[in-house]
Amino acid sequence: MSEKRHYDVDKAWQRVDKMATKKQRTRMVTRVGITSLALVLAIFALTPVLKTANENEQFAEEQIINRNRATLYLAEGTTVELNDSLDNSLEQVIELNKITVLNKKAPKNIQKNVLNVPTGGEYYFELPDGTKVWLNSETQLEFPSEFAGNTREITLTGQAYFDVTHNPEKPFIVRTTLGNVEVKGTSFDLKAYKNDRTFETTLVEGLVSVATADKQETTIHPGQRSVYSEEDGKLTTANVDVQLYTSWKDGIFYFENQSLDNITKELERWYEVDFNFENQAAGAVRYTGEYSKNQKLDEILHLLSVTGNVDFRNEGDQILVSTDPS
Repeated sequence: MSEKRHYDVDKAWQRVDKMATKKQRTRMVTRVGITSLALVLAIFALTPVLKTANENEQFAEEQIINRNRATLYLAEGTTVELNDSLDNSLEQVIELNKITVLNKKAPKNIQKNVLNVPTGGEYYFELPDGTKVWLNSETQLEFPSEFAGNTREITLTGQAYFDVTHNPEKPFIVRTTLGNVEVKGTSFDLKAYKNDRTFETTLVEGLVSVATADKQETTIHPGQRSVYSEEDGKLTTANVDVQLYTSWKDGIFYFENQSLDNITKELERWYEVDFNFENQAAGAVRYTGEYSKNQKLDEILHLLSVTGNVDFRNEGDQILVSTDPS
């Protein structure tokens, strides 16, 4: 049986003000969001609401333990479930799990390992060349046991933030189904989920060359973001606040004038839920703000509801979304 929830704006903010703790540094972000159908004030600040500092710390610790997980499929056939902060490189995984590496005579450049991060998970990993990678939920990374030849090539599906080890003699190339990114040493975010049908690159520092599968090319500089949309076939570049697209790896999601349709995609990957929009008006509501990845989903939906005139209700194994008729 579904349960329809209606929220009181004043009570919501009173609860936030009363229960926020000193250790939970609250950042209130208030800007204006707009729907394509009507002007709507969608000002919100999503902050964790926990009763005490001790409960806050305990909850955060549980979240880290539960979220920090991945599965590594080694080239030689072994599968390793990763949930320990020490399992952060191929060498460490092999050593800590006492794995006997087979196929030693096989060419190292064709030994492919696959790191898979599930829905609701995230993981930090270091590649054989020392490149640091933060992987978001529902992400798969394919990489060799050792980078042989003149390039360092990996394959990504999902989202990852890279801090690439500098090596001008051996370019680092990330391949996706919609295009490739080539660097020699830089920090950038790459988002290429299959369901999104977009290929997005955000550059923090360095220089990045982007090439789409249909031969479009561009070079982006620090503070820029390129987006290729499979739907319209266009590759665009714009100056952006990179924090909006990279803060997820630090435990925060930022949104700036984002539609609820796009926001719920992030929530689905992180909270392991499914959203279903009952009308287009609900999906078109736009928000600007931030929330912690340690925050409970109910709290996020609560504040999205009271600030955007949107209603959420449980219906079986999904959450139905509609504009609030009240």
